[in-house]
Amino acid sequence: IAEPRIDQLRDAYANRDFPTFAKICMQDSNSFHATCLDTFPPIFYMNHTSRAIIRAVHAFNNSLPDGPAVAYTFDAGPNAVCFCRDQQSADAFLALVYRLFNNGYIPCNKPQLLKTALANHPPPSSILLQECGKTHFKGAKLNMIYLTKLGTGASSPLQSQALSTLIDPSTLEPRLSSAHSPFFCTLRNYLTQYTNSRTTVLAAIVLGHTIGLATLVIVRRTRRF
Repeated sequence: IAEPRIDQLRDAYANRDFPTFAKICMQDSNSFHATCLDTFPPIFYMNHTSRAIIRAVHAFNNSLPDGPAVAYTFDAGPNAVCFCRDQQSADAFLALVYRLFNNGYIPCNKPQLLKTALANHPPPSSILLQECGKTHFKGAKLNMIYLTKLGTGASSPLQSQALSTLIDPSTLEPRLSSAHSPFFCTLRNYLTQYTNSRTTVLAAIVLGHTIGLATLVIVRRTRRF
């Protein structure tokens, strides 16, 4: 099942066919979590906030005359990754999300971009808000919004270039701005005591910089699909 979908996603991306990309992306995510629910006992990865984001995405897409502009996907956890067709779609969806999850200040990795997006885009219409169903968002809360762009793709963290960028191979000292923070000093001492694996040290350093409670990641394209 997975391999044909990967090929279809590649074709959709190469052809700038966002509607097809969005449909496959969301269906594949749904299938994965449906399988988890079908186990015994069931595995619940998504939470109330996860389901609220799904509802927001479908309501947003249904309000557009030119097809879907946002696609969600979830891995083995409650955090949503939302792909946006273009900058305008990302700004509009951000405005909707910020209105629906009206729980005060929502931290963002790029607060100025979020501020600009909200300032440049009008608030969502009352019809769209009604379609989302405000009661479905009661109790749902976003812990963090990450704004990012598509990059060059995954690469092995064990490549010499990546290794030398993250740590000094001769000392196993992290080459990071927070290398001397209490967290990394404790982490380094623990790993040095129990293992001599540089791979483990490297993985732990990367984990330390990515761990958190992100609930929504919005990925926008620099060029329209």
